[in-house]
Amino acid sequence: MKQRISQLYLGSLIREERVYNAAVLIQNREIIGIQHKINLSGYDVFDEKRYFKAGEKSLVFDLDDVRVGINIYEDIRVGNPTKIQAEQDAHSPLIQS
Repeated sequence: MKQRISQLYLGSLIREERVYNAAVLIQNREIIGIQHKINLSGYDVFDEKRYFKAGEKSLVFDLDDVRVGINIYEDIRVGNPTKIQAEQDAHSPLIQS
């Protein structure tokens, strides 16, 4: 019988020592990776800096045979995270807006 693989990619608030705006990658009911948003908005009604701690770096995760990088909205607009992830052999960027 062929193994069924289920994958889920979602946004979430993650509480560790502080609260992060994050993306979570899940496969077969296991968390594969969590990416904290790095570039928090700080203008008008989008004042994330008031509520969240910023992430520190772009991460790469193995999802089956594919390495993926996760970018959360403003992260893709500042710096060049997909280049950093490509240097870590990421094949596909996942972008959450």
